Amino acid sequence: MNRKIGEDVTPREAYDIIMNGNSDEGFSILDVRTRREFTREKIEGAINIDFRSETFKGDIGRRDKSDKYLIYCRSGGRSKKARKLMKELGFCEVYNLHGGITQWMKEGFPTTV
Repeated sequence: MNRKIGEDVTPREAYDIIMNGNSDEGFSILDVRTRREFTREKIEGAINIDFRSETFKGDIGRRDKSDKYLIYCRSGGRSKKARKLMKELGFCEVYNLHGGITQWMKEGFPTTV
């Protein structure tokens, strides 16, 4: 898959990205929901960086812009905004989980607590 920043991916495509990317050192799954939402359920291996936090821009800006990222939130709204910000900050490859973790779970993909 050769998608670039600005792309939404389905849960199936996101799962494939995770399965293919987990062995890469330059791959991260970012959950941009609140800490409380994150502690309920998450995609295994996800890192929580709260989009609503005052430090979000700085926190995200310190990450490696050449790495590959899959980002998600509850339903896709916050992660779309986060993806837009990441593009403005110069990130090269960011995939947004369309429908967020809600759609991910609806389609039967695994989560952890």
